[in-house]
Amino acid sequence: MKSTIHKSAIVIFLSAIVSSSVYFSQRALPFKIESLLDENSRLRETYLSHQRNFNDENTIVLAVEKSGPFSDEDIMVIGRQLNHAFSGVYGVSKVNFLSNAEYLDYTQKSVKLRPFFSGESLSPKAQEILKTKLYGKRFLTEDRRFLMGTILLSKKLEGAKETAAVDSLLKIAREFKNGAGLDIHFLGHKVAKYYYLKEMINNQKFISPLIFVILSLLIYLLFKSFVIVLWVDLIITLSYGLVLLLIQAVDGGLSPYSVLSLTFVLIVATSDLIHFYSCFSEQQGTLKERLSFTKGELLKPCLLTSITTALSFLSLLFNDMAPVRSFGVYCCFGALCAFFLTFYFLPWCMLIFPRDYPIIQKGQQWLSRVMLPFIVKRRRGISLFSLILMLGLVALSTQVVIDDDFYDKFSGDHPLAKSLRVFSRELKSVSSIDLVYPELSYPVDSIVLEDIREFEEAVAKVTGVIRIDSYLNLVDYLGQRSETLKGATVEREGVLFFLNNWGGLSHFFGQEKSGLKSTLYLADSSIKKVKKIAEKIDSLATDKLVYDLRGFIKIRSFLFEKIISNFVLSFSLSFICTFTLFLLLFKSFKWALLALIPNIFPIVLISALMGLLGITVEGNVVMLICVIMGVAVDDTIHFLFFLKKEMQRGQSLYHGLEKSYDKTSKALIGTTMVFVLCFPCFLLSDLRLMIQMGIFIILALIFALMADFILLPALLLLGRDSFKGPEVVRGVGL
Repeated sequence: MKSTIHKSAIVIFLSAIVSSSVYFSQRALPFKIESLLDENSRLRETYLSHQRNFNDENTIVLAVEKSGPFSDEDIMVIGRQLNHAFSGVYGVSKVNFLSNAEYLDYTQKSVKLRPFFSGESLSPKAQEILKTKLYGKRFLTEDRRFLMGTILLSKKLEGAKETAAVDSLLKIAREFKNGAGLDIHFLGHKVAKYYYLKEMINNQKFISPLIFVILSLLIYLLFKSFVIVLWVDLIITLSYGLVLLLIQAVDGGLSPYSVLSLTFVLIVATSDLIHFYSCFSEQQGTLKERLSFTKGELLKPCLLTSITTALSFLSLLFNDMAPVRSFGVYCCFGALCAFFLTFYFLPWCMLIFPRDYPIIQKGQQWLSRVMLPFIVKRRRGISLFSLILMLGLVALSTQVVIDDDFYDKFSGDHPLAKSLRVFSRELKSVSSIDLVYPELSYPVDSIVLEDIREFEEAVAKVTGVIRIDSYLNLVDYLGQRSETLKGATVEREGVLFFLNNWGGLSHFFGQEKSGLKSTLYLADSSIKKVKKIAEKIDSLATDKLVYDLRGFIKIRSFLFEKIISNFVLSFSLSFICTFTLFLLLFKSFKWALLALIPNIFPIVLISALMGLLGITVEGNVVMLICVIMGVAVDDTIHFLFFLKKEMQRGQSLYHGLEKSYDKTSKALIGTTMVFVLCFPCFLLSDLRLMIQMGIFIILALIFALMADFILLPALLLLGRDSFKGPEVVRGVGL
């Protein structure tokens, strides 16, 4: 009766976790730029206030490309078709192409908006107006190979409705490509956010399940038992589900960063399980005896590894990016959940549902029989080679380039990457900065306008600034039109007054009619280059004008400045926590220091590869460091824990190493093999960060295992005089 109740409770508990996980895994949150900062951040509030006033981020820019130049008829027909198709999408406020665009014209008696097209062709007057600063480069390139347009999304559009709107726009573009042979390239924050969300969903639907399948297959190959595969899948699913429930409780849905944490929880949970079943499968006796021995043998080292992994992730709490901090918390929670489920829940379940488990005989321990004698004889050479290698890797690490690019985060064939190349190569503009004069409002004094003119003429000469969309362009345009009329200044000011009352100046003065905005269009979206442009603009400033650079550039600049400090702080905290744990475990400063050396190697290797291959270090790379540090140190702890245990029994250092190899090699090699064969799934992602993580973590874990099995014993043997145990190692001559 009691057993039946327990079985029912387990089934109900598992069903609740799994069903709720499946349900909540479908609730994805759109990526919001402001979410990178704390809710009470002053910078965040400034950014949101700027968006409420000018609504810049809701604009999507399009470049329509065809094999040859566009004729007037092409511009009219294609423009009308696109306008009609895009305008039918829910949430689209306005679509603007040359075919439906109008220019401002006025006489002494009236102010009018006139269409650029007269019938089926551009009027001669419209062609001249398209050469002015106000209208030039907005709708058509000089060679007529690209037709430009904009789509304005509603301010109220967000969440799933925003995603659906962008998805519909892209679907329409694909239909035009298939039907009319047109390539339509999209660029804008909403488009980039859509692709990030799509990649997150792709990760949930395809990459994580694929990892799960490969993981199950590898577990079976290791332990030759479908029942063990079932239990491993169950514990991983529970760890995954509990973290997912925490994410739902805290954030209300999945974001790109929280999805990434789920992926790593799935892998981190595997480590303890492989160690557990590696020990369990080699034991004989009853099920209860085998479980009791396994728990007694591995509980402490696995607890230590879980703590170090958790501490490595918790070091991200001091990161300036709010989602990265959440990533650290979720990974920490997942690592601890996996430990408690493996060593407390799993044995209980196995006893409630008893099954026969195969006993796997220990194979030939070639590491202790072949590699250890080799290391003993060449310990000095191994240590010297490692030192030289370390210095070489450090030298390469100095070549690392620190940068970030909001758009350039996908592989070469991705639609956003293609759009970025088109806008950069053909249109010479891929990003922008809002130059805001916060103290100005309409009307602007003529003397102040001349100060602005002088300042912006200097800004236009800054390398990287392609053009400026300025209120002065409108003023000059109206001035040119007024030259043919009597009372030019009076006429111009009258038109401006009319436009202001009509709301026609909101593009420059905002919805709140406070602050004057000019938009600088830039040739590059690299934050490093954009920041240099901003610094050059600041050097041109005078006391005559008060201005501020606003928009997403402010958030990107802030986070860019924090990349190094975040990296150093997180790495230092991980280093200190791990060293302190080693110190408490081994009660020896020298041993703790030696234990750290193999775990520094993978970090240096990754930075060296980045320097060698010219891969830029972005703000998200700090997550990679914590993952490597947290997972790689597990091998060291297991290896040294059993070494220390043998030496406390009076064994020599050599025989302690022998035993440590014998007890840990299967689990450590098995864990590394599983990770190495699972992480290539990340190569299926279009997000370059995921691809880099997959490659670098594979290399780092292989390197870390080699360091633990080769370098660490060599270092310990060189410093053996400080360790307890016989000073003579029998049979080796030490």
